Amino acid sequence: NTTFRRNFPLHVFTMEDIVYRDDFDLFYITAHAPDPKTWKQAMESDFAAEWTAARLSEQNSFKEHGVLTIVPRENAQGHRILRPKAVFKTKRIPPTLESPGGSVEKWKYRLTIQAFTRMLRQGIDYAEKHAAQVRWASLKIMFALAVLHDWDIILWDIRTFFLYGKFHPDDPPVFMEQEDGWDTEDQPKATHIAQVHRTMYGHPAASNRANIILKETLTDGAVLKSTKNDDCVYTTTDHDSGFACVGSHVDDLPATGDSKGLAKIQELLEGKFKLTRKINPDVITGVQLERKRGKDGTLKIHQADYIEGVLKTFDMDRCTAADSPIDPGTMRAVMELPTDKVQPSMVKKYQELMGCLIWLLKTRNIDLGFTVNFYSRFMQVATEAHYKALRDRPLRYLRGTTSHGIIFKAGTKDWELTAYSDSDFAGDLKSSKTTVASLLTLGGGGAISSNS
Repeated sequence: NTTFRRNFPLHVFTMEDIVYRDDFDLFYITAHAPDPKTWKQAMESDFAAEWTAARLSEQNSFKEHGVLTIVPRENAQGHRILRPKAVFKTKRIPPTLESPGGSVEKWKYRLTIQAFTRMLRQGIDYAEKHAAQVRWASLKIMFALAVLHDWDIILWDIRTFFLYGKFHPDDPPVFMEQEDGWDTEDQPKATHIAQVHRTMYGHPAASNRANIILKETLTDGAVLKSTKNDDCVYTTTDHDSGFACVGSHVDDLPATGDSKGLAKIQELLEGKFKLTRKINPDVITGVQLERKRGKDGTLKIHQADYIEGVLKTFDMDRCTAADSPIDPGTMRAVMELPTDKVQPSMVKKYQELMGCLIWLLKTRNIDLGFTVNFYSRFMQVATEAHYKALRDRPLRYLRGTTSHGIIFKAGTKDWELTAYSDSDFAGDLKSSKTTVASLLTLGGGGAISSNS
C-alpha cells in the first residue's frame, strides 16, 4: 500500500531497480542518475570530485604513453582535424541485501577520438581492425584443466590497453581538436591542436595495433609459445619448472596453471603493461563462473544475467517457458514464408537477435546449434513473420533454462576427450538434405565444442 510521491524528476523504474528486504518488509529503489554526457554535466553532478580525479588519471596515462603532442594549427594544413569525445562510465556493483543501494566500483573517464567513419570517408581504410580473441573451446579446456588439478583461474586486465598501440610509419598523421579542459593558457584551443601518436580509443586500428604489442610481449624470449590450433593461447615452454596457459581476449587475459607457471607469466606481463589481477573471478568476458574447490570440485559456466538482459531487450522477460528451442510445426511454417518482401527494419532486429543467440551458442547454449543453423538462413530476407518466429520459440526456451550451464567435474574418472555425432536422414523439408551434428566433451561430460 505504499505510494511514491512524485517530488523528484520523473523516472521509469524497472524490476532491476527494486530490492525486497523480507526482514523489514520494505522495498528499496536503487535507481541511479544516468552517467553525464559532457564535462559540464559531470561538474554539475554530485560526483564532480570523482570525475575530476578520473580525468586526471586519464591525463596522466596519456602523458605516460606519449599519446598527444600539442602543435600549432598550421601543422595540420591539408589534413582533416578530428573531434574528441569524452566518455563517462560509472562501474557499479549490483545491489544486494547487505547493500540494497549498491555501490560504485569505479568512475571511468575515457578520451576517445571520433575517427572511424571520418577516416573511411576520406578513403583511408585500415586493412586490419580486429583484435585477436581466444576461442571459447580453448577457454573451456582451460577451465576443465583448472578443475581437474584444482588450479586457480586468473584474469589479468591490461589498463589503458589501446594506448600501447603504435602507428605504422606509412600511416597518415592524425590531428585532433583539444578536449575541453585539456588546453592551457600557453596553448589554447583557438590556436593549437593535438597530434595523435598512439592508436587511442576510437581509432579504427586501435585494437589491432595494441594486440600486436601484446603478442610481441607474450612471445618475447622463451617463456611462452602459442599453440598450433589457437594462436591466442600461450603455454609455458619449460613444463618442469611450472606449467600455465593464458589466452588473449583483447585486453583481458584469462589464465590457469600451477603457482610457478602463473608467476612466470605475471612477471613477463608486468615488464610491459600495467595490470589489474583477479583470482577466481565470477565473470570472464561476460560469462558467469560458479566454482566449488576441492577434490570433488566443480565449475559451472552460465549466462543467466546475459539471458535476462536479452529477454528484456526483446520484450520477452514475462513470457512462458517452452521445452525446446524449435519444433517441426514452426519449421514448416517458416519455410513457407515469402522471402521476396524484405523489410529492412525487421532485418536489423532479426540480425540483432541472431547475434545474441550465436553468442550464447558459442559460450553456453550448445542446445541452440540446430536452431541457430536453421534461422540463420533468413538473415537477409527477414520479414515481421520471420522475426516473430525467431523471437517467440527460442526465447521462450531460454526463459525456462536461464540458470542452465556447462559443468566440469573434478571427482570423476571420465576425463578422456569424448566425441559424439549424429545425423537425421533427409531431414530438410525442401531439399531433403541431411543434418549432421557433433559434440566434444571433457571433464566429466562438460561440453567444450559443438557443431551442427
